[in-house]
Amino acid sequence: MRLRVDYEALTKHAAKMEGKAEGQQSTQELLERALVIEEREYGPDHPSVILTKTMLGKAHDALREADR
Repeated sequence: MRLRVDYEALTKHAAKMEGKAEGQQSTQELLERALVIEEREYGPDHPSVILTKTMLGKAHDALREADR
């Protein structure tokens, strides 16, 4: 089975929820779930996994900003 994360939808969701802690939290949770699945399917060095990790890092940063 090939997993395909809809990065465009996640990015739109993140933009819509910008500045809202609860929205950033849900984005972060979705990315964490995607990361677990992608690492299992593709391995840790696959470009999709790296992209998800990058987006997860940005979500973590945004959540910290929203909490301020």
